[in-house]
Amino acid sequence: METPHNSPEAPTPSEGEPSPAPSKKPNEGGRGRKILGALLVCVIILVVGLLIYAVSHMSHTNKPEPAKVIATPTPVAAVKTSDVQVTISKDGFMPTSLRFKAGSQVTWTNTDTAAHSLTSPQLEDLVSDSLAPKDSYSFTFEKQGTYTINSNDVTMTVTVVE
Repeated sequence: METPHNSPEAPTPSEGEPSPAPSKKPNEGGRGRKILGALLVCVIILVVGLLIYAVSHMSHTNKPEPAKVIATPTPVAAVKTSDVQVTISKDGFMPTSLRFKAGSQVTWTNTDTAAHSLTSPQLEDLVSDSLAPKDSYSFTFEKQGTYTINSNDVTMTVTVVE
């Protein structure tokens, strides 16, 4: 005889037999997965937000002050000795400007692979022969003034003071 609690499709387990697993309601396992997925998305959004905040905060607080740029004029070699050395290269004279006392001697040395000749429009007697590589030419400046020295297509300035 059937008992009201037992259904005809599901027989009652005998003594010693394990009871069948309780049946799950439809979508009960899916709901847990949805909650876990939503929680994971929230954690990811939180972590990304914190990273963005940290990076933006660091870039604003750790910026070094911009460097102060101080413009300085091209230096003019101020020479007080009586012997001044100048080199001539394919890039020009080195130094490009000189300032020294009257009576000083300047020696130009050709370090270029091409020959150079020296002239000055203000000094008729400053005229060198063609200077081959490693050749030198010397001239003593006796008078105060500013002079332009030319060699091929390069120029320099010499200022002689008392």
